[in-house]
Parts: sequence; C-alpha cells; structure tokens
Amino acid sequence: MLQSQAAAGMADLQAVTLAVREKGADGRFEDVVAVLEKTERQGGLQEVLGKLCLSREGPEVLQHILRSLVRVERAAELQVTVLTRLVREIFRNTCVPNKVASAQLDLIHTELERAAEPLLLHLVQLCLTELRRTPSETCYRGLPLLGKLLEVASCREALTPDPAEGVKVSGPRYKTRLLEELCALEWGAERVAGLAIMFLELRLGDDELKMVFTKLCSTVGELPTQSLPPLVHQLLLLSR
Repeated sequence: MLQSQAAAGMADLQAVTLAVREKGADGRFEDVVAVLEKTERQGGLQEVLGKLCLSREGPEVLQHILRSLVRVERAAELQVTVLTRLVREIFRNTCVPNKVASAQLDLIHTELERAAEPLLLHLVQLCLTELRRTPSETCYRGLPLLGKLLEVASCREALTPDPAEGVKVSGPRYKTRLLEELCALEWGAERVAGLAIMFLELRLGDDELKMVFTKLCSTVGELPTQSLPPLVHQLLLLSR
C-alpha cells in the first residue's frame, strides 16, 4: 500500500514537472495554472510542492509556477497556497539544503514587486508566525524574505493591514509598526545573527535604528561566547 502511494506521488511529481516545464517555457501561463488547479483538486498539490522543494529540478519548475501565478488573475488564491508552502519549507524543513532554500528565496524575491496587497500582507504575517515558533537549526533562512517584504511594503503608498477595520496606513508607517512588533518578540539565540544581517540591509529611520539597536544589544547576554564577535561587528556597522 505504502509503495503504491509513493509511486503515485512520484508519478504526480513527474507529470506536473513535465507539464509545467513545457507550458511555462512557451509562456502558456494559463495552462500552467490549469495543471496546478487540477493537481490541487486531486489532492496532490501539497505533496508535489514539498517534493519540488527537495528536488534538483525544483528551482526551474517553481520559477515557471511563480511566474504563471503572478500573471493569471484568477490564480490569486492558488498563489497564496503555493507561496505559503514554499516559505514554510524554507523556514522549517531541515532536509532542504541551504543552497536550494536560497534559490527558492531568490525566485520569490523576483515576484514580490508585483505582489498584490493581500499577498504581501499574508507573507509578512506568515514570516512573523514562523518567528514565533520554537527556533530550529533552519529558522533563520527565511529572514531575507522578511527584509525584502519590509522594503517592498515601505514603498507602497498605502496599505490596509486589517481589512475588517478598513484603516489605511502609509507604507513607511506600516514598516515601522512591523519593526515594533518584531522587536517585541523573543528572538532566540539561533536567529539573532540572521536578524542583525537583515537589519543591516534595510533602510532604517533614526527611531527605527534606535529601536533595533536596543533590541540587539539586549540579546548579548543570551548568546554563546563564540557568537559575540560577529554581533559586535554588526552592531558597529549599524551604528555608523
């Protein structure tokens, strides 16, 4: 029984890979989305996405998938489903090699500028949810995505973080609020270095910089001795 299920799963992966490669290479974005919709109806999409995250063919196939989802209007919900799985794999799955996870992040980054507001806000909250989880040895890998999301959000004229309230805030104000929320979290020693690097790559206002710098300094007592020199170096760079 288990062998037949595994064989079926592999067949699904091969079928989706071949179809997406062929149709994506020809710019047939509607057809790529149709393949994904069919796979989802059959209950195999999550398994296929998980296997793509681990396979050598994954980055190429995922590139076709993400490009197609962005360009097909009806695929907004499916885009959320796919990106949610990818982001969780990057943060959580220790079986995904760092090089592959980095390639997947690059793919996501290239599509963020086009991201609709609901997707942008969803991904921000997804990253924050991952940061609230118990730290793991790969929990830092998604931080570059959070940094990119903060930059993209800060460039938007206005955003509505809570659609139920309907209150719009400017992109820069939204970024500041997210930084406040981020600095209120318990980071854990495993994430400090990655967060420090993320902050170095962000454009921070004076008040934001002070808030981040204070939070980083508060983590010094929690870190092992060997982690202190890199953090001190990053703090010096931040303070310039």
